Amino acid sequence: MKKIIGSSLFLILVSGTALAGEANINWSKFNNWERVVQGRLNDDSFNDRALIERSRETVTKEFTYIFSRLTNDLPDGVKLEIDVLDLALKNNSDSSTELYWPRFNFTYNLKNAKGEILASGSEQLKDMVMRGNVMFQTVYPAEARMIQDWLKSQQVAGNFPTKQERMIVSSN
Repeated sequence: MKKIIGSSLFLILVSGTALAGEANINWSKFNNWERVVQGRLNDDSFNDRALIERSRETVTKEFTYIFSRLTNDLPDGVKLEIDVLDLALKNNSDSSTELYWPRFNFTYNLKNAKGEILASGSEQLKDMVMRGNVMFQTVYPAEARMIQDWLKSQQVAGNFPTKQERMIVSSN
């Protein structure tokens, strides 16, 4: 009896953690990498192409990570496709006298497992408060919080499904 209960509990835990939505981020429409790193670098290093390229790699890798973590709240088979149009990171450089708050402009399609569009639109997110508390480690906590808030607001409004909604629908 203990083996059956233990095995059942294990299967529930494993299946619950394995199911998640996914994200695909397309950066091809965004080409202003110099502005992304501006304010984070001193004047001497701003024209350093290698530094700008490393920053581009860091940003694209980190935003892919942020979206992959945040889309875990979407049901299995749901895919969020993002086309980045504009990005401004929070300025955290002590040498800069100007303050930049994070901005993120993009278009999106939310698709089900069959590739049918469930929701689409364009967003212009910004966070002038620059709160940065998210439930995972990231290089860009203020930006992650801004995206997290947007995803949650889409779910609360009923535009994006949640895992719980999928479980309720599939159990009937």
